[in-house]
Amino acid sequence: MPRTTRREFVGDAALAAAFAAATSLWLPEPARAAAPRRKIGPGDTVRLGVIGVHGRGLDHITGYLGLEGVEIVAIADVDKAAGEKAAALIEKKTGKRPEYFQDLRKLLERKDIDAVSCALPIHWHALAASWAMQAGKDVYVEKPCCHNVSEGRKLVELQKRTGRICQVGTQARSHKAIQDGIKYLHDGKLGKVSLSRGLCYKPRKSIGIKPDAPVPDGVDYDLWLGAAPK
Repeated sequence: MPRTTRREFVGDAALAAAFAAATSLWLPEPARAAAPRRKIGPGDTVRLGVIGVHGRGLDHITGYLGLEGVEIVAIADVDKAAGEKAAALIEKKTGKRPEYFQDLRKLLERKDIDAVSCALPIHWHALAASWAMQAGKDVYVEKPCCHNVSEGRKLVELQKRTGRICQVGTQARSHKAIQDGIKYLHDGKLGKVSLSRGLCYKPRKSIGIKPDAPVPDGVDYDLWLGAAPK
């Protein structure tokens, strides 16, 4: 989306700079060292951590609980109440309670976690995915994978450097009709394309304007902000 003011552009630039610094400075040294990962054989169970377990994160959990060969061993969320709800759900379904962390960096320190699934606020997507790859984990992260182009490029660089899998939740790209359409375009059957517009009509109710209020009990607001300005 094009920027309309210099203030918006400068704001994005500042956020990108904060993200670039955070990818190397915020991650705990043990996780950043990215120790050799556990080798997974065909019959082994993938040990999973889910980061962000409110709303969409609960959808992640429900999906993984329906898969064979997957065990959710840890969850992380800045909201302790959301973490408790998710942990109870997993325990009820599996008989095993995952370890809960309020700080995702503590989850990433666990060497026995093979992959993480991220359903966080958008301003956290690129940073969480970056830290996970640096910690030697494969990653599934919800769309959009980044807040700006600079963050996206950093993700690509880290994926190439670490060799980890980084899957973004753009499932529509996997649909055969979409793939066939893109091939048709790349094969030149539409001729030279000089302009493209994308439209999406999805009516949603307004979230409204809420007054300032105290931070809810059990929520680490500074951690929720991450690299974003206050």
